[in-house]
Amino acid sequence: GYFTPKRRAPSGVVQGDSRTRIFAADTFDGWVTSVVYPNGMADDWQAKDDSVRNTYAHRLRAYLGAGYVMNPRNTAAMNPRRSPAAYQTFMVAQAEIIARTFNALKPGAYGVVNTKDTPLYAFTNDTMDQLRDAGFIEVQKAITVAARGNRHGSAKSRDVRAETEDLILCRKPPF
Repeated sequence: GYFTPKRRAPSGVVQGDSRTRIFAADTFDGWVTSVVYPNGMADDWQAKDDSVRNTYAHRLRAYLGAGYVMNPRNTAAMNPRRSPAAYQTFMVAQAEIIARTFNALKPGAYGVVNTKDTPLYAFTNDTMDQLRDAGFIEVQKAITVAARGNRHGSAKSRDVRAETEDLILCRKPPF
């Protein structure tokens, strides 16, 4: 669900930078995540009016106040769809996060990663490559789910967005 003024984060949520060491090695039995998509809907867009746009920052401002500004190290603030260079910066950050996650998992632990391709990038395949590079094995698209999305944004891009999201299954080697 979305953050709204009436909701609070669960008590087990830890706020921090996923690229720094938050958890000790071999801590977790499994991992489930929906990574930031490089599609512009996770960006730090600031409405100049009362228009509706379902972005990460827009929803957080509803919860934390209009003055909320994302930390520039937040992958959602990197605007990865803006250019190939911005996408590469974003992917370097995601690779760091995946490597930290790999380290925090116990040997043999499974992970499920939710991704979505964009009109500009084959993001699911890029993410699968990063999982393999980090050391995960058995990396495969486990399931494709119909997910039309919100269709907000420019008329040029809203009708060419992927109609599905992919769930990637991966495993840390058991040794």
